[in-house]
Amino acid sequence: MAHSFSTASLISMEEIFDRHVMQMRDKLDRYAKSGEKIDLKKIIAFYAYDVLGELAFDTQFESQAKDDESNLPPINDHIFLGCLYGSLPSLLPYSMKLSGFLPIPWLQTLNRSRQSIRNTVARCVSTMFGETLENNEKKANTLLSQLMKAKDPETGKELTVTEISSEAFGFLVAGSHTTSGTLTLLFYHLLHDSEIYSQVVEEMRRELPFLEQGAYPYTGLEAKLPYMTACVRENFRHTPVFTMPLTRQVMSHSGTVIAGTEVPAGTNVSITNHALHHNPSIWGPDCDEYKPSRWLRDGYAKENLKYLMPFGAGHRMCIGRNIAMANILKVLG
Repeated sequence: MAHSFSTASLISMEEIFDRHVMQMRDKLDRYAKSGEKIDLKKIIAFYAYDVLGELAFDTQFESQAKDDESNLPPINDHIFLGCLYGSLPSLLPYSMKLSGFLPIPWLQTLNRSRQSIRNTVARCVSTMFGETLENNEKKANTLLSQLMKAKDPETGKELTVTEISSEAFGFLVAGSHTTSGTLTLLFYHLLHDSEIYSQVVEEMRRELPFLEQGAYPYTGLEAKLPYMTACVRENFRHTPVFTMPLTRQVMSHSGTVIAGTEVPAGTNVSITNHALHHNPSIWGPDCDEYKPSRWLRDGYAKENLKYLMPFGAGHRMCIGRNIAMANILKVLG
């Protein structure tokens, strides 16, 4: 599956990002001319959902055009329901089956929200498979069509419809929500510190040409803009949006030692990245401050990037990190 999320695959779909960025720019221009106050969080959420819809499913959700929050998937409800189930793991999967029958109004609202996301995914997958069968070929340049073409390198086996639908559900939940949350927090930090904000603007005006249309190419953007990159990294460090622990199992027969504690083989271990990102022994006594300049110190990034894990760590880190970074850099630009 990784090929679909590679930088090369992403660049081939870059026009999709640029079109939706331009749509957002037009909306911001209209607000600027009218002097009307804007809800930037909402505007970013519409953008992220629309980009994800086209990248993953070749579907036009048209959230930006409709400008209606009810058009967004109720992902917060879905996550809250998942946390409720997860707080009593010994009852799974019985709790998931029973919750639909319990006459608790707020619980039924959460269940309906999750089902509405499932219905959206099912429509997108059904449409894609229907077009494939009708044309006797698989559409190119969407994440879903790439999954439909994917084969296990060892067995040659393709993913089943159920497996593809499961991955598609992950696209919708993880693909838009985390990106819009990250961008919202990033702009919060920039707009609440005039000095940091002015440095970002000054660097961009100095290093990038003004664009009448579209967005800046993703390739090389970080290298051109070291201060902007520092702001993005500091946002990842200070306010990571995904803070749930992702477990790993100790595989060594002799176990391992973590921070002086012997951990036997077969033990599940995990870390909450928010705690790691605010550890003063790593980041210093100012670890609770949003301070992009820390990343510009000599040797700092080389030494500390290994502790920055907004996407997880290792070869199982978030497969969609390139998509997230492209969205973040293009929107910020």
